Amino acid sequence: MDPDSRAENPGEPAGHPAGDKAAAEPAAAEPGTDPSPPPPEADGPSPTPIADLPDDPPSIRQQIGATFEALKRLVRAHIALARAEAGEIAGEVKRMVALAGAALGAFIALGLLLAVGLPLFLGELLFGSIGWGVLLGAVLLFDFAIAAVLLALDVTGSRLARDFVVAAVIGSALGVVLGFDLTHRAWTTFGESLAPSLDPGT
Repeated sequence: MDPDSRAENPGEPAGHPAGDKAAAEPAAAEPGTDPSPPPPEADGPSPTPIADLPDDPPSIRQQIGATFEALKRLVRAHIALARAEAGEIAGEVKRMVALAGAALGAFIALGLLLAVGLPLFLGELLFGSIGWGVLLGAVLLFDFAIAAVLLALDVTGSRLARDFVVAAVIGSALGVVLGFDLTHRAWTTFGESLAPSLDPGT
């Protein structure tokens, strides 16, 4: 640059042309924008807002109340389930009761059949007559009834057992003697040996 041009602009320092000055000035900010620089970011985490802080923990009374409410809901649910299945349960119960009644009736009939039919069968088999079965069965039942009455009157069981064994032995002996007609045969033999010349028909 010649000295004449520097003389025309005495306020401009030497060595800095007008173009360099315009380039050194910052660019004009666009309308609607904030020319201030953004604030520096903090190194640590951002603080939690007060509205986001957790509430106070529930008290013991609130926890107990919540537990009781849960228990009530559980009981109500079970009651509702039981009501829903009440019809099916009632049907199963009726079926079980009917089958149990049928089984009990069958056992009672079996006991009566044995109690009544066994003496009759033994009477017919051993003595040739159902009447003997009726008679012996009635005597046996009578014996059981007397034994029960004596036990109710505080008679010792050992005494009853001893008496029962003695009676059984005596009854068995008499049954054998009478069943095989031993008395008749004995008297016939005795008469023939005493008076062999006499005719039994006379």
